[in-house]
Amino acid sequence: MLKNVLPALGNEFISLIKETSILATIGVVELTKVATILSARTLDPLVIFAFAAVGYLLITSMVSLIFKFLEKKVSHDNIW
Repeated sequence: MLKNVLPALGNEFISLIKETSILATIGVVELTKVATILSARTLDPLVIFAFAAVGYLLITSMVSLIFKFLEKKVSHDNIW
């Protein structure tokens, strides 16, 4: 069962990370909000938002690699 559910679970988790603006409504400071504040202070939004984009890319890439590892582990082992 876990072997069938793991890819969909990974996709949902990555979507949740990308949609962190939902967390901003409950008071959690998110990466995009911090980038907006910093770009207003430094007056250089291109560089700030480029770093924010790279941050999101790194986070989602790490999560994707973790889920790929878990999928391979589950598919090779019949323990689960």
